[in-house]
Amino acid sequence: MILMDCFGHDDPEMTLRRYILSDPAIVADVERVQRELVILMAKEAIGSAEDLGGAMGQGIRDAREKYLRVHRKSSLDPQDVYELAEALTMQGRDWVAVMPGVICTLPVGFTGPCASHQGGRNPANCQPGCSNQLLLAYNRSECDDMVRYIVEQLQKAIDEEAVQMVALWAGQLNNWLYRWNSVFEAWVDHPLIAAYGKAQPGRSSNE
Repeated sequence: MILMDCFGHDDPEMTLRRYILSDPAIVADVERVQRELVILMAKEAIGSAEDLGGAMGQGIRDAREKYLRVHRKSSLDPQDVYELAEALTMQGRDWVAVMPGVICTLPVGFTGPCASHQGGRNPANCQPGCSNQLLLAYNRSECDDMVRYIVEQLQKAIDEEAVQMVALWAGQLNNWLYRWNSVFEAWVDHPLIAAYGKAQPGRSSNE
């Protein structure tokens, strides 16, 4: 806002593109900070590896065990964690936070199922079960809360005979239900899960 006032801009995009991103030094600093934040995100994931979910949860655990084996260590010191975080994120260039507790680890230059028609990645279309999806531990409780909310809305749509809303909430149910084993197991006996849930897919969390 201060810069917008100084330059008399009405649009923050104008300030960003015409001023901030026109300065190579500022761009370099922004990119450096972004890489450091990604590495920090990876360090935190490595530190809680046993509690990670998603297909990449096991990938992080495997990478940690391989690092320990190669370096003949029984545990990681802070420098080890940093080096492993750099390696996993290609020096901070790869990982993207999709939503709270969900990280896309798709390598730069590759295409994920979220963007099969356009290339690259599309975080807004993050797909459950994607081999690049990493779920942080706190996403588990959020997932359970979301399934509860979806089940309530699905029942409401059924009671109101709102066919389109039933289809919408059934789709959301299958988007969230299979992310964590413990969440699925807590809900598997619910009659709406039996009626609207898909056949249980292979899941990759550590539970």
